[in-house]
Amino acid sequence: MNTDTAPYINLVKQVQHLLSLPTVCLKVMEMINQPRTTSRDLEKVLLQDPPLTAHLLKMANSPFYGMRSRIDTLSRAVSVIGTRRIANLVLAVSAVKTFSKMTNGIISIENFWQHSIYCGVIAGLLATLCGRKHDESIFVAGLLHDIGQLIIFSKKPDETREALTRMQSDTADHALYHYENQVLGFNHMQVGAELARSWKLPDKLVTCIACHHHPDKASAHQLEVSLVHIANTLANLAELHSTDLADVPAIHAQAWDCTGLEPDQVTAVIAQAQQQFEETQAALLAA
Repeated sequence: MNTDTAPYINLVKQVQHLLSLPTVCLKVMEMINQPRTTSRDLEKVLLQDPPLTAHLLKMANSPFYGMRSRIDTLSRAVSVIGTRRIANLVLAVSAVKTFSKMTNGIISIENFWQHSIYCGVIAGLLATLCGRKHDESIFVAGLLHDIGQLIIFSKKPDETREALTRMQSDTADHALYHYENQVLGFNHMQVGAELARSWKLPDKLVTCIACHHHPDKASAHQLEVSLVHIANTLANLAELHSTDLADVPAIHAQAWDCTGLEPDQVTAVIAQAQQQFEETQAALLAA
């Protein structure tokens, strides 16, 4: 197939005017890749968007960081957290705000963000277990892994209902993307990854979105993809208030091997995620 005319690319093109990242976010993403950018440069840009700054301070004081003292100024947040990590938080907050414009009659948007935030929090906790403490890029990858679903739900509601009907009536244990492929000829991983490319997000994030159900298909960033893959499943468990892996689709063996994590760590990770969830959700979804 000529990818220039792939249906999922056309679908993303249809919504790009609705789903553009805020100017301040785009500027921050550009600045962070320039070696001469200073923390003060970043602060000047962020202060142009007071609501975004307020969001960042709420996130900086959320359980995700576990700071011993309160961070009450942007300059302190940038100083303590660091410019690159702040940039990832800017992306997370901006993406959530951008997708608040999408409407659908398929699922509750609250339920969508509940799963997504759980996935982001758990991905961050798993990254810490792998020696990558407070890795916001992993949090963002988990948070945004299903963004393609919101586009499909909004723009292809009839096809989505058909895919959901097939999934619910099928005795096979397949995830929704399997039925998206049947009905649409593409799936939310492809749609989400294409949007991430159009936003010029780092390849690591694009790959995590594109391969979160199939970590074995990632040609790069295997650790990050594996962490998001595991987090996606554990997020389902957290929502079910379960710690039994038998209650959810199996985690790919390669993901366990790649990360070095073990199934017996699941209970503790889910307990931590549930402790962090409410405050992280309140900070991220703050008006």
